[in-house]
Amino acid sequence: MKPLIHVSLTPEERAERLARLLEPRPANPSPPGVPSAVSYQRLIIEPSAPRTGGSEKDLLTYDASEARLVQAGYLRHLFASEAFGLLIDSLESKLSGPVAAIAQDMVSSYGEWLSLAWKKQGTNLLVYEYPVVSWDGSAYALARPVAPTLTLDIGSQPSTQWIDLQALPDSFTQYHYGRSFAQLPQEMKAGGKRAQVYFHNDGTFWPVGRGGRGWCYRGGGSGGRASRGAKK
Repeated sequence: MKPLIHVSLTPEERAERLARLLEPRPANPSPPGVPSAVSYQRLIIEPSAPRTGGSEKDLLTYDASEARLVQAGYLRHLFASEAFGLLIDSLESKLSGPVAAIAQDMVSSYGEWLSLAWKKQGTNLLVYEYPVVSWDGSAYALARPVAPTLTLDIGSQPSTQWIDLQALPDSFTQYHYGRSFAQLPQEMKAGGKRAQVYFHNDGTFWPVGRGGRGWCYRGGGSGGRASRGAKK
């Protein structure tokens, strides 16, 4: 496995990056210096995750990934429904050309960060979009106090183990995958790459990425995921 890449930011650099992340988004600009950016449903997506020195994607902490994608001219990672919506379209053979190539790149090598963070509290899951986080070498934390974007009732679910997506309420699936469980492709519902979810212990904040196992979510692991930028 590749070594984890971490970028240390000063408070001034973090504030500048946060301001750039929160600035108004134009309708459809091409990211500066990235003429090969691909448009998909009015979203500009980075064509490939960075790879240096081999075929495997670079692994970055969430804050390092944020800093990299902003420097590359993007504003954020993909939202969960955007990432899985594209992969669902790929499984249903609705993509072609550069967009199909993005889908193939997404499921090759390591999983990728999403613009998403979770904190599990009993039967509730606190969901954060646009999380701006810090990493101290062992744990993540919000860079500034913010309220969660929404709270989902997930019922009584175990922590620190894989859970089949089918075991979760459909409100969780609708939000993260953009469809009900019944409407997902068969590859996501059953088999060795079926959709699964991994929660950290109650009260633990962690940014979330799509796992390398397939159509999964994992909030954790080594702290590193691959990086892909997006903007509208």
